Amino acid sequence: MDNLQRSDIVKILTLIRINDEKAYQLRSSKEAETLVDFWYESLSIYPQEVVFAATKLAIQNSEFTVKLATIINEIKKIKTSLQKSDVELWNELNEVLFIVNYESAYLNYDRERDETLKKLNRIYQSLSAEIRLYVTSLNELINISRMDKKELSYEKDRFLKAMPKLKENAEYRAKSERFMQFLESKEVYQIEDKKVKK
Repeated sequence: MDNLQRSDIVKILTLIRINDEKAYQLRSSKEAETLVDFWYESLSIYPQEVVFAATKLAIQNSEFTVKLATIINEIKKIKTSLQKSDVELWNELNEVLFIVNYESAYLNYDRERDETLKKLNRIYQSLSAEIRLYVTSLNELINISRMDKKELSYEKDRFLKAMPKLKENAEYRAKSERFMQFLESKEVYQIEDKKVKK
């Protein structure tokens, strides 16, 4: 999926304006630039296709002027429908535990160690990113794979309890990183702008 560009925000605002002629009647280019910058900073963490799909849904479903919050709510609905549930994530993790447990036994043999580590790393890296928020290393995955059924049922409960918070933290971290990049790019722009004026 492609990243959202600043020019995409102009297209989105134009679409909204075409569908509602009273929407976003800006008085100056500075207002327009501020609006585009704010919308870009708010939406740039999402893939371009998802933002355009959410915009389309917001325009189709809204009786009033489409606002940024309306688009973000539509994005959340789209993301929720595309994401695996926490139970599905647990099932994905659970499916690899037997193989990981079996393969990890070969770590005790010097001749098999390197090849086994490669196999186990491939398995770990193939897990969904959400699972890797909880299982943060290959060692943790091996430890979970060695649990008995009773321990595994407790681990499942911990997993299901922790996943919503872990996903939320990851989303905030992504937003924060994107916002910092946005701020850094604005500083560079302002410095270059001042140089041009001299």
